Amino acid sequence: MKAQYLQRMLIWLGLAMTLAAPWVSATDYYVTTNGTGSGTSWTDTHSNLIEMVALARDNDTVYVTNNATYWLTNQITVSYAITVRSWGSGGILDPTNTILSGRYPTATNRHFTLNNFGATLAGFTLTKGCENSGGSIYLQNGLVTNCIIVSNGRVELQN
Repeated sequence: MKAQYLQRMLIWLGLAMTLAAPWVSATDYYVTTNGTGSGTSWTDTHSNLIEMVALARDNDTVYVTNNATYWLTNQITVSYAITVRSWGSGGILDPTNTILSGRYPTATNRHFTLNNFGATLAGFTLTKGCENSGGSIYLQNGLVTNCIIVSNGRVELQN
């Protein structure tokens, strides 16, 4: 009887550790317009949002500081269950002051493609995104919340 109890406890413990493992290993990344570091803390920020999103894996978060415009040179594809969010004073989402610009008409790129059910984009103004199949976001799977999507377009392809 004691052996059965111990066996059950070990099974439950193993199950609990397996379920908790993804959250234990989550990494936070930090982006500012003038960052020159690795992006692993607010004191060591990186300036390239595209690179930080490319590093992120399931359950990671990419924080983007507010009061800035980030000029995107390419589309950002989010294929993992990550969160990309703005960071305002006190940690609140700040879509009014955290702007992602696709630079149209100088460039023709969409801001984001989200194709993972666990992907979240939160707290940005998305503007001047332009692509032949649509403007700012291509949402295959995921969540876009608390964003302002304005002045985006679609490019007509000419033969």
